[in-house]
Amino acid sequence: MIRRDVPIGWTCLSGVDWLTPELVDLMKRAGCIRVYLGLESGSNETLRQMNKRVTVERGIRAVHLFSKAGISTAGFFIVGYSKETFESIEKTFALVLSLPLDEAWFTIPLPLPRTPLFARVADLRKWED
Repeated sequence: MIRRDVPIGWTCLSGVDWLTPELVDLMKRAGCIRVYLGLESGSNETLRQMNKRVTVERGIRAVHLFSKAGISTAGFFIVGYSKETFESIEKTFALVLSLPLDEAWFTIPLPLPRTPLFARVADLRKWED
C-alpha cells in the first residue's frame, strides 16, 4: 500500500499484544486512519474471567501508541460480565475517561451456547413466575 501510494485511508481491528512503535508507524504510512481495539474492561480480573490474554496495561499502551502516531482509536468494552463487581465496572468507565479514545462502544455480554460463559450463567435462564 505504501509503494502504490493508495490515496484513501483505511481502518482495521487490532489486538494489543504485539504492537510496536515501528508497526504502528508502518500502519500510519500505509494510510491507516482508525483502529478499533477490543479493550473489553478496565479490570485485569474481569479480563481473566473473560479468558482474555491481554492486560489493561497493554490496552493503555496500544491506545497511546496509535494516538502518538496520529491514528484515531475506538475501544470496545463489555459491561456486566458474570461475576463482575460494581468496582470493576467503575474501573472500566474510569479507564475510558482517562484514554485519548475517539470513540468508545459499550455492550453487554452475550452467552452463546457451548461457551464457558453460557455454562456459567445457564442456571440463570430458569425464570420463576
